[in-house]
Amino acid sequence: MLASLEEAGEWVEKRWGLSLELEDLPLDDPQVYKLLRSSHTVGVFQLESPGMRELLSRLKPTCFSDVVANLSLFRPGPVQADMVSPFVRRRQGKERVTYLDPKLKAILEETYGVPLFQEQIMRILSHFGGVSLAQADSWRRALDRNQPQEIKRVRREFLKAAQRKGYPQPKAGRIFDELVLVMAAYGFCKSHAASFAEIAYRSAWLKRYVPAEFFCGLLNHCPGMYPLRVLLNEAKRWGIPVLPPDVNTSSENFTLEQQAIRVGLSSVKHMSQRALHSILKARKEKKFSSFIDFYYRTHLDRRILENLIRVGALDNLERNRKYLLWLLFVLRRRPRQGGQLALELKDKQKELFAPFSLAERIQAELELLGFELSGHPLQLWQKSLKELGVIQSADLSQLPEGALVRVAGI
Repeated sequence: MLASLEEAGEWVEKRWGLSLELEDLPLDDPQVYKLLRSSHTVGVFQLESPGMRELLSRLKPTCFSDVVANLSLFRPGPVQADMVSPFVRRRQGKERVTYLDPKLKAILEETYGVPLFQEQIMRILSHFGGVSLAQADSWRRALDRNQPQEIKRVRREFLKAAQRKGYPQPKAGRIFDELVLVMAAYGFCKSHAASFAEIAYRSAWLKRYVPAEFFCGLLNHCPGMYPLRVLLNEAKRWGIPVLPPDVNTSSENFTLEQQAIRVGLSSVKHMSQRALHSILKARKEKKFSSFIDFYYRTHLDRRILENLIRVGALDNLERNRKYLLWLLFVLRRRPRQGGQLALELKDKQKELFAPFSLAERIQAELELLGFELSGHPLQLWQKSLKELGVIQSADLSQLPEGALVRVAGI
């Protein structure tokens, strides 16, 4: 993720002349928290999974400590112990904060009586067991191994130590079972959570203020859980056009053109480093003026040429892709010569070759790029799906609970 954030900063400097120091960003920007509360966080570090986004919509963060809590809550310990809902309700003032013992308030007040951090577990063990933090950490690490014999040993030692300090075994047992045990193996170190939260905040800031630069960096490094297809669709939802690869403008990787993202040539299936170098080297001398010019100056093999044609990388030289495929077939049957042959047809003759249909474009993009640019495949079946009563996901929230629906997807 750090590499993608760094690249986003480089794009900001290149395009706007601003040196962006992400480490110096204030952590109290209301617009960033508004974005987080909206849960539109695909691409945001650690906050992009469906579960994290659902928790963001419930927790509604307004400050940095809320982001730390959000990251710490969505862990096996709090989830398995059913601590997420009490935390959210208490934070929203819908449930009274309670403690198993008044002494726990000093340890758990910042997290509304819910243990989230390893440091809190250590302090609980230390206070109620009357031991040093070092001994408490030793117990915590033993519990972290999640071995039944070790758990029994630590519980026995803690109860004896707590009894010596004046805490009866029933209360000490509840503290151990309900607070310590469920969190010791799966709790988050607070400093770890805070460092993650800082990176999450920075990536959310970039998505909010410089989304094109943010997505370009993200696409070139893919640090998260989602494939390119999902990230590109998210960029489109943010109003960022995505342009197909182009032999005259594309670089190796994703780049920015104005406020649009241009797909890199390396995204095309079977594109080798040798072929890529050949295209970029020839283009550096001068841009390609026609397909035949491109053909003779790059010396690419048939498969790569076909793939470039099918995904539209040569559309700016000739938009009729079927005509180009025919022209390639003719050229491959002739010996390569230094001079260019008069093979290009007139416009009237080109009309004999039907342009790629939407279905053909989408199929080629999915097959050769791994993502669609011309439209979603379900667009092709929209009318039929509507006749079948298929509902769009955007309309689901308007339906009553328990409604029977018919959906379609790929």
